[in-house]
Amino acid sequence: MRLLPLCLLWLAASPLLAQYPYPLHDASFAEADSVIFLDQEVMHVTVTMDEADLDAFLADRWIEEYARCTVRFQNSKIDETLMDVGIRPRGFSARSSKKFPWKLSFTEFVPGRKFHGLKKFNLGGDATDPSLCRSTLTFRIHRAMGVPAPRTHHVWLTINDGRKIKGTFINFEQVDDEFVDAWFGNDTGDLYKCRNKGPLPGVPGGEADLQYIWPGTPEVYRNRPSYEEKINDENFVLFANFVDFINNADDAAFRAGIGSWLNVDGFLRAMAVDMTIGGWDGYWIGANNYYLYWNVDSQRFEYLPWDTDHTFGMDYVVYPIYGDFGNNWAARGYYNWGKSGFGHGLNATAVLIARILSIPAYDQALMRYVRECKDGPFSLDANDAFLNMKHLLLLPYAFQGVFSGLDMDWLYTPISFTTAFEWPFEYERFRVPCTWGLKPFIRKRMEKIEETYPFPQPLPTVRVNEAMADNDATLRDEAGEFEDWVELYNYGASPVDLSGMYLSDQPGTPKQWQIPAGTVLSPGEFLLFWCDNDLWQGSLHTNFKLSKDGDEGVYLFDTDANDNRWLASLHLPRSFSDQSFGMFPDGSLHAKALDRPTPRYANWDGSLMLDVLGDCPGTLEFNVIGASPYGQVAYLVSQGMGNATVPTGTACEGLVLGLDAFATLAAVVEANENGTAIFRQALQAPACGRWFVQAVDLNTCQATEVHNF
Repeated sequence: MRLLPLCLLWLAASPLLAQYPYPLHDASFAEADSVIFLDQEVMHVTVTMDEADLDAFLADRWIEEYARCTVRFQNSKIDETLMDVGIRPRGFSARSSKKFPWKLSFTEFVPGRKFHGLKKFNLGGDATDPSLCRSTLTFRIHRAMGVPAPRTHHVWLTINDGRKIKGTFINFEQVDDEFVDAWFGNDTGDLYKCRNKGPLPGVPGGEADLQYIWPGTPEVYRNRPSYEEKINDENFVLFANFVDFINNADDAAFRAGIGSWLNVDGFLRAMAVDMTIGGWDGYWIGANNYYLYWNVDSQRFEYLPWDTDHTFGMDYVVYPIYGDFGNNWAARGYYNWGKSGFGHGLNATAVLIARILSIPAYDQALMRYVRECKDGPFSLDANDAFLNMKHLLLLPYAFQGVFSGLDMDWLYTPISFTTAFEWPFEYERFRVPCTWGLKPFIRKRMEKIEETYPFPQPLPTVRVNEAMADNDATLRDEAGEFEDWVELYNYGASPVDLSGMYLSDQPGTPKQWQIPAGTVLSPGEFLLFWCDNDLWQGSLHTNFKLSKDGDEGVYLFDTDANDNRWLASLHLPRSFSDQSFGMFPDGSLHAKALDRPTPRYANWDGSLMLDVLGDCPGTLEFNVIGASPYGQVAYLVSQGMGNATVPTGTACEGLVLGLDAFATLAAVVEANENGTAIFRQALQAPACGRWFVQAVDLNTCQATEVHNF
């Protein structure tokens, strides 16, 4: 049993360790994060433009040409004015709202210009959401689950004198080449924006449902308004091939090949978020509001969510033609989640969902991610303080200015905002569009998932336990070289056969390096792999290296037979020489920078720790972690606990122990270069449970906790 300090505080876990980490290593992303996307502020954005241009936009919201304007941006970090900014209405269905959205372009009239790392502002009205927080909260949960999703912040927008446009908007980060470069490290892949633009005259369906359309050529999809390519001049070759594969591959070919077309794990995480939050306007139900990006490094599509205000109990009565009259999304079950999906035809199931979930490993992964989301980033524990902060922040602004009462969609007023976080406190079927308050929805949805959703089968008991991306002097490999390394740990009670599993430094590349046959991890065992791209130096040398720049991690994927499902991962933040990151305690889901590297040994948090391995009767191994390198460690034993004092004239005199006055010196052991000391002792049955042990670093006089064995 590990004795741990009681003062440790932890971050919430498993979703934060998987898929893509928050890309603060990217300079433009980091600048925008620190200057623009400030959660606890409302930025004031004041637009000055020709009144005739504004009137033209108000008369025809579908104008796509930008007008020239000057914009002043004010928050606690900046007070700056930009000239020659482009402005126009934006969005699709939202343009019909009284409070329709706007787009500001910093590059339209000044090519190449960025404003604190951004090319555009997307100012959404979120006209249907009385809380003005659903989109912000949803994207926040996506990112916590490892799904790349836009950042947001609230804006008080005034155009000219404010008589025509003044109110609270939400700036959504643009999904563009800058966005994908920050999250994926490349920006030259095809980026497809997919939206349900409704049935078109003479064309069967206008949804972004990924259904095959004969004859399946790129031109067929290029001519569909629901699909737009945003980077590579309307190149639809990859898109057409992908749609052909997911619709026409036989079951065996689909199962073998879908992982080569799509980052399935990332897609399932996004679907799990939608299922948890009651999001019906994405791919699964609405065939709407998502991007597909062809990641040129992993050679797979990445699924990116977009426009997420129809969540947390938002509903309408305009879809009874397709099934239910109103939907209580808090009560929707697992197996009927996609029922009456209006974006895929009457009672049809999304083709990509149906085919992926027909594979048991992926169905299990979805179950797992729904429960992880429910227990973690969706929970009220994770969001209560955030929502309270947003409520107080927006109280002076919500539905003030031009957009309120008769001049606001759904007749929202400041009172609508005030009550939106706690009311309706139960489902109100005919109170559209907001049938739930935010917090009551979370409570009810958590209850529904906990009580009725299926539990997934357990994963193998292995963790990516520690890794070092800049090994200058910590540990040499068999060739005498200081190379990057990663440590796996079996935290369970049974051996784990790693044969055929994969290690990778990218979440979208699951089959990067296969672990050799015969690699078995015993209970409590630590196993080291060298990430040096020197395959000839040994069987545990991978074909990739690790990055110290904070843009990679280490990912463990299952065997081909188990469809290469995600098993474990560890993100590596930007690091300096000989710094390791790992789980503490070992085998947990809580990652941190470790005070001292401990390859092949238990991780260390800075204190002197005693770890006892083995069973009594038998040979026990007493491991001390965190001692002075090459220093002396004393092991003391007694049959009782107390407050014995080390006598005068001996090392560490005056030190108060946790043992009684009959404490006896059992051994003095020299620690290795990593500060680990090991003492082994065989014990017979009569001794079991009767003895206590404590260790002391004789260089620092620091003592471990007492351990009973």
